[in-house]
Amino acid sequence: MERLRVVWLVLVLTELVYVAISTWASIRFHFQPMVGEIVRCLARTLSLVVCIVLGRFIAIPQRQDLRRFGTQLPFLAGAIVLMLLFPLLLQKQNFTGLLQALWFSSSFLVGFREEFFYRRLVQSSMEKKIGLSLGILVTSVIFAFYHVYFFVYGSWAGFAQVFLWSVTIGLIWYITRNFILIALVHGVYDAIPYATPVRLPFAYSWGLALLTGAVILVVTAALRLWKQSNPTPRST
Repeated sequence: MERLRVVWLVLVLTELVYVAISTWASIRFHFQPMVGEIVRCLARTLSLVVCIVLGRFIAIPQRQDLRRFGTQLPFLAGAIVLMLLFPLLLQKQNFTGLLQALWFSSSFLVGFREEFFYRRLVQSSMEKKIGLSLGILVTSVIFAFYHVYFFVYGSWAGFAQVFLWSVTIGLIWYITRNFILIALVHGVYDAIPYATPVRLPFAYSWGLALLTGAVILVVTAALRLWKQSNPTPRST
């Protein structure tokens, strides 16, 4: 127990240092995006190494076989599609050539690092301590506050969207316990704006509608799966 406390203390301190470095780099190198992203990539890599090394001391739920979900798969697939439509509302300017390649590649590092820490470690531990619903909600609040640059630039709509996104991916993690799946979804989500010139002809605020739809679909899948696993006893 004492060792586990030390592990979590080091993990939290590592994450706080990473957040500080990432936020500083975003502000300090705002007009030098290549330099800023290189600094962030180095910080991400170091924090990920710490998470992987120390994550071995934290019990993680076993991966589920996707074949057992049956009729729930369309709901999960629909939620993922809605999540991946949201980045098409974004229009990334001045990201070409080497800078575009760097941001595209680093998107998958971001997805792997964030999902490893926030879903595989934090959410899984929260679920055991305070239950599934509160575990996902608390993790999502922490995850949203982690994106402190939304406060720096004053985007409360962005904060709400990050929260809804986190709830959705958190439920997908609970249902599947498939880390590769959620890491890839996160990586592709972050990479889409740098990989395609396509942009949906809707306002950025429509992201809330897309993510709300994703939450509804994945909650439906979770409830159907719960009913399937806990059938109502027949009255005699």
